[in-house]
Amino acid sequence: MLQRRLNDAERKIRVLEDMIENSSRELYIANQDLKNKNKDLEQIIYIVSHDLQEPLTTLYAFLGRLANKHHQELSIQGQEYLDYANISAERMRALIKGLLDHSRIGAKRIVETIDFNMVVKEVMLDLNNIIQESKADITIENLPKLKAYPIESRLLFQNLIHNAIKFSKPGHTPVIRIGAEEMQTHVSFYVEDEGIGIEEDYHEKVFKIFQQLSRKPGGVGIGLAHCKKIALMHAGDLWIDNTYSEGCRFCFTFSVGL
Repeated sequence: MLQRRLNDAERKIRVLEDMIENSSRELYIANQDLKNKNKDLEQIIYIVSHDLQEPLTTLYAFLGRLANKHHQELSIQGQEYLDYANISAERMRALIKGLLDHSRIGAKRIVETIDFNMVVKEVMLDLNNIIQESKADITIENLPKLKAYPIESRLLFQNLIHNAIKFSKPGHTPVIRIGAEEMQTHVSFYVEDEGIGIEEDYHEKVFKIFQQLSRKPGGVGIGLAHCKKIALMHAGDLWIDNTYSEGCRFCFTFSVGL
């Protein structure tokens, strides 16, 4: 009787082991397929963006000739049309650059131990002009050292700090706070401001490529998509804290086991 139960238990264990092995194999295949599709997608983005640059350069050349040699011959309306064409061409160039930049994120995956206090200080030096012009008040808590991708980490902070200044309330000094909390498996960072904020209905949409909630000049709606991709590269995530109501708080995590 006991032997029969032992045999039955062994048979069930073998069945479970087979199920686990099959599930692991399927998961591995699905993961490899997803990696291949992502590589294919990034390659398509790169090729399309690269190939678009040549006709755009030609368009710029002819618009320039038209403006230099025939501007006086154009009517007022014709001159306005020419201005609109130049603005559209400039936006197209920015979109193409954004696509190329997005496809290149993570292309050279070099992990280093980074002092994030130094990362933020370097970013602030890069943004010195806009910080001085806006008189931004930026408070930085002590940030940890962590293995991460240095170039991408810097780009993430640069985008978030620049956005916090750009979308401050009109007539108000930008107030920005940056901090982090070390957990067992990851580090949780935040960049918060007291600006105009983002409505909760758009908290997911803003991370999609070419999504803009504002028509302020100087952007094409790809910076937060860059940031999201960088957080995912670090086995983490990026989101907007929907409990914060004084402006906008971006939270993101980096794994400690990169």
